[in-house]
Amino acid sequence: MLNRNDGGLAEAALGVIKGACDKVVQAEGALPLPPIKTDSPGLNNVNLQIAAAQAGLALATGTHILRIRNDLIFADTDFVTQWLNGNKLARGTCAALRQRVLISYLYTLNPYTYERMPFHYSDWFHFGLAPDVADLWNVPFMTMAQAIHYRHHSCADYSNYQERRMLTRLAVEQHIAYFALRHYFPDLTLNYHNDLTDVRRSIDILCDNFIVCDLLAAKSVFDKYANDFENPLKRLHCIPPEDGRMLATLPPAAREPALLERARIADNPALAPFPRHYRATALSTQTGEHAHGVLMTMSRAGLLAHGPYDTLPRGSFTALVDLRRFDGKGLLDLRVTLGGGTEVLARRSVALCDVHDQTIAIDFDIHHDTGRLFEVVVEAPGVPLIALGGVTVERRQPGEANTVGVQLSAADHPFQSQVGTSAQGMLHTSGTGGRLLFGPYLALARGSYTLRITMPQGNAVGHSYIEILAGDRHRRIACRGIKVSDLATRTIELPFLLSNDEDQVEFRITVNQGANFTLDDVQLSGKLTDGPPPGVARQALSSYIHHTFHTLRGLIEVK
Repeated sequence: MLNRNDGGLAEAALGVIKGACDKVVQAEGALPLPPIKTDSPGLNNVNLQIAAAQAGLALATGTHILRIRNDLIFADTDFVTQWLNGNKLARGTCAALRQRVLISYLYTLNPYTYERMPFHYSDWFHFGLAPDVADLWNVPFMTMAQAIHYRHHSCADYSNYQERRMLTRLAVEQHIAYFALRHYFPDLTLNYHNDLTDVRRSIDILCDNFIVCDLLAAKSVFDKYANDFENPLKRLHCIPPEDGRMLATLPPAAREPALLERARIADNPALAPFPRHYRATALSTQTGEHAHGVLMTMSRAGLLAHGPYDTLPRGSFTALVDLRRFDGKGLLDLRVTLGGGTEVLARRSVALCDVHDQTIAIDFDIHHDTGRLFEVVVEAPGVPLIALGGVTVERRQPGEANTVGVQLSAADHPFQSQVGTSAQGMLHTSGTGGRLLFGPYLALARGSYTLRITMPQGNAVGHSYIEILAGDRHRRIACRGIKVSDLATRTIELPFLLSNDEDQVEFRITVNQGANFTLDDVQLSGKLTDGPPPGVARQALSSYIHHTFHTLRGLIEVK
């Protein structure tokens, strides 16, 4: 029934729909279900979504279908090109649909990051052959029991904080994908949202049956999630288009390691590679506006750009500001900060009349192990027009730094354990609290280092922590707890800084009886501040530079 108090807006909207569509259907109503997560108070409308999709698909008669949310649009048909190109790639043994179907990269999750949810393929839209899209919506309604599953069931013991927020047995995206794919793969297992039984298979099925869409290249407009399109963390927690193409071309055995590496970076964003490119859409503004892929302001002085609030590691860098166009004269003020502006790393003022190549560089150094909430701030004068295309951050290579990896040998630097058990060359917890690993008492020069130990197996960390100690008095250099997320990334990683040369550096892992995991490989890499290390390390420097991965096999002496 039309609302007669809306000034005719609803009637006009129906007129537009009638003029654009040859068929219009009203789906049967579906009652909403309780909220999906503890931190999401909105009701769960999955069944209305299913009912609406099924009603529309039943009337569709074309050879291809775009099923899409009503608050998301494509400005043109470029998304079809992505679908065509994606279907040129070879398919593997998990191919089930007639051809691949195009879906959004946003909320197609990497199941190895902080929300380990296999088969979480985005349901924003599906484009492909009509029978394929119809098959993806041949799913049952979510029942009330499924919707309130975690109100009367416990989460898996290995669940992390994010995963414990779930209230439904499966996320909406998982419910739709899982029950659709069961028609092709009857033996699929997904008993709860972070059930990892078929996690590898979920990636193989994704690669062989779907294409993750580059939303910006497809000229998609979705105001509700516009800020997520260029969010660096979303590109780590989801599977962005470049990763989707890479995974589709890799052999299945190589896909999990590639996603685990992304998960390692998601757990520590400072590890993301350089150069890093941030388009204008990744930057915020007070005086400008986003239009045509740039950030621009007209005759307004003030804060034109700030962001992207990424995480950077220790080191020397150059930020390159892409000044696409400017009209007028005045000073452009730039600064680089951390902590959302609390720590200023560098400042530079540039007269617009002196800008020739329209790329403005500003050098800066980060002296912390991790620089959080990194931003580039651009203050613009009130000239007729200034347009920014984005920011690129590159590493600078200071001449005095030496990158090294430390060689550990069984003869000179054995590890020891008080409570661990050694089997198949790996070190396992035993259900007893104490020192799981300690040693190897290295001589290291002053500099910044990162210790990384792989954890190939494990389902609980208990109350465990890792320490870096130095000197005969065992001074603590660095310490952090071992987290559930370390089990997901299968690594323990701890950066540390030596202000002085040290001749007895010890790595120590202490556990309690609640820990259940395994240690395997060790890597120690770093940058020296004053050239080669002393003593033995100085003599062997040439062998360090390209040997950063080392193993625990044969190095463990269990007491």
